[in-house]
Amino acid sequence: MKCIFCDKDYYRHSTFFHAFFTKDPLCSDCRSAMAKKYHKIKSEDLLVMTFYDYSDLFKDLLLQYKECYDEALKDVFLYEIKDYLHLRYHDYTFIWVPSSQKDLQRRGFDHMRLMLENSGLKYLDALQKNSDLSQNLRSLKERQIMRQNIAIKEGVCIPKKVVLIDDVLTTGASMSGAYHALASKACKIACVALAYVRE
Repeated sequence: MKCIFCDKDYYRHSTFFHAFFTKDPLCSDCRSAMAKKYHKIKSEDLLVMTFYDYSDLFKDLLLQYKECYDEALKDVFLYEIKDYLHLRYHDYTFIWVPSSQKDLQRRGFDHMRLMLENSGLKYLDALQKNSDLSQNLRSLKERQIMRQNIAIKEGVCIPKKVVLIDDVLTTGASMSGAYHALASKACKIACVALAYVRE
């Protein structure tokens, strides 16, 4: 059996417990290199819970998944934190920050939706980007444009308790835009990003 990412022998590169008592698709070496670290980050006007630094390994995993269309990696990112998310947000619905239509068409799948599908978490495909603006917006004016670029899909009913989730927190423009799209519909919104980029 091989590690789903490094392709090394899973058992030789895992602890006894990890190899025989978990169902982690990553070997112990790769899982340890992801370096889980809980942080609460103030971004824009939001407080965002994050779980990983945007390390070299996390970046490589995400690029392999999103840009090389390696759908087999879909369960890697939530594996270590899904139990926490179940307990902390057991009565919430997870809604993800949307990708652009261009990215969705190029990949042929919605990477955040695939992550959530096998997690057991309650989720809803609720948001869309109106145009393909870059997520790497820096100026105040550009970030304000992003706030208006994300909208609730037509006909979608937003639950009263929502977890807004994204893969990586960079400038916070996309997260903020998604938050403001939901703010008038949901009573309570928690914000979560799997990893964050240290500026």
